[in-house]
Amino acid sequence: MTEEISDEERKAALVPLYEGPKHDPMSDKNLALASKGAKAFADSEMNGDCKAEKLNDGLLCDASSGDVMSRTRWHSALTPQPHWAEIRLPKVQKIAKVVVSFADPGGYATAYELQVKKGDRYETLRKDDQNGNNSVLTFTFDPLETDAVRFIFKKNAAPQYPNAAQLGEIEIYGEN
Repeated sequence: MTEEISDEERKAALVPLYEGPKHDPMSDKNLALASKGAKAFADSEMNGDCKAEKLNDGLLCDASSGDVMSRTRWHSALTPQPHWAEIRLPKVQKIAKVVVSFADPGGYATAYELQVKKGDRYETLRKDDQNGNNSVLTFTFDPLETDAVRFIFKKNAAPQYPNAAQLGEIEIYGEN
């Protein structure tokens, strides 16, 4: 005798090979989007499609799809670390959350700094020299005013590419 299984039960039984981030970078609340006038910059770029402008296009990298990954990420030149990527907002705004998505689970930052621009200088908000999170970093903090957020990639997890830095997206959010 055959037992009937509903579509809902089949879907619930599936275990995804890669579960991407559980957030929506295209949210109207994301101040970092290029469509809202924010600009992306980096210390360097690898030749090809991996430009800084990919940092705030609203498209997340899917590590399970290599061809999508190359079109939706920033990759530094292979010059020595550190490397940095930055989002400049069109004006000074009050922010309270930054989300950084790594492009490659094997090439994430094991050491990094998150900075915000205060006047003419950058101030470090968070620093980690032993990061083990290879997917998404979410930083929440007391609201502050800035027009730029910078992520400094200091060390790569991939020993075969020690000078590489790559990110999928940088998101910036205001107060809730």
